[in-house]
Amino acid sequence: MNYLSKSYIAISCSLIFCSCLQKDTLPEIKEIVFEEATNDFKLTDKFNAFHFVQLEQTEDCAFDYITKMVDVEGCLVVKTRKSNELFCFDRETGAFKCRIGSKGEGPEEYLDLKDFYYDSEDSCIIVIDAYRNKVLSYNLEGEYLSSSKSPANMFLISGVEKSKDGFLMTSNYLSDGNPHNEYAFTIVTPDGKANSFDSFYPVTVENSMVAFARHPMTHYGEGLTFEKFLNDTLFRLEAGLIKPYYKLSMKKSFPTKKEIAGLGPYNISDIYKIGSSADLFTGFDRIYETDKYIFLVPTFEDIEGYFWIDKENGQGVHIPSSTRLNPELVRIIEGRTIGDVFFSNEKEIICCTPAVRLWGFLKRFEKNPDIEPFSEKLRPFLENADPEGNPIVIIYEH
Repeated sequence: MNYLSKSYIAISCSLIFCSCLQKDTLPEIKEIVFEEATNDFKLTDKFNAFHFVQLEQTEDCAFDYITKMVDVEGCLVVKTRKSNELFCFDRETGAFKCRIGSKGEGPEEYLDLKDFYYDSEDSCIIVIDAYRNKVLSYNLEGEYLSSSKSPANMFLISGVEKSKDGFLMTSNYLSDGNPHNEYAFTIVTPDGKANSFDSFYPVTVENSMVAFARHPMTHYGEGLTFEKFLNDTLFRLEAGLIKPYYKLSMKKSFPTKKEIAGLGPYNISDIYKIGSSADLFTGFDRIYETDKYIFLVPTFEDIEGYFWIDKENGQGVHIPSSTRLNPELVRIIEGRTIGDVFFSNEKEIICCTPAVRLWGFLKRFEKNPDIEPFSEKLRPFLENADPEGNPIVIIYEH
């Protein structure tokens, strides 16, 4: 039996194992108890270097928000929100380098850029064309390399990551349409076999497709870290095996799938009401991990705040947030939180903020003359950045 066959059997067995396992029968794993952040807690104390850069704006490259970023080989590759395109920038200077591929109906173009990821094995950017259910690869100069039919139905994905050991993982929409989907995740093995797991049942939707999270899995080391739908445990996918990673002990408990199903068809409005009024936690929207830390962003961070795990000492910290922008900007300036995270690797976490928020940052300095920024480079950078330009990027390194 070859390695790929063994991997397929291993992952199939582990998926069955994990989908059937109940919370009270999970193998003993480290439990993270989240304590409230103290008044003197500064998240930026966990890092030893900071890099500030504004992405260059040109006639062919102008945008406000991004939806995803990767940092590879000295480049920042970003996916834009409105135009839904990929642009590559120099990591050090922010200088625009190239557009990755192009939109269109040609054989070397993508029609619907659902998501993208960096394939470390082949050193290329992989674009998911959901409409045509194809994957296309490009180098970091933006040149087309190849394309193939996807082994899984990419029309239903809300996000995608690939581990260094060759396993592709997608998070999926809950859908009652055509095609129908009722599983939160799909894993594609190195030999192209697709397996879906983590059933949404009995939660359903009506005449819609709903993403339960934007980035519920993240690459770290050789594998991937992820959180299942409405589940208080983080899991690891590595070498084709899924195993529990951390148990999350929080002041609020997760609602059961049965409780959510009892509200009727799944919709974000009902989930928001639960999170803002009941003593229940509605799950995480994004997960990022480094060698030392895990950063968890809830579905509604404006009311739930953020959650920080120090893997070295097993400590968890709940970091408050605000529904008001100005207090949140002050927290970012002081280093008590780190804003909109879009990427992580072994040594860094990267945030990206629309340039229009520069006015808000500078106003906070004006109204709070005694404010102490977490880095002496922060204020000069913000004062020299263009508020009408492309987004600004802050790289936190440890």
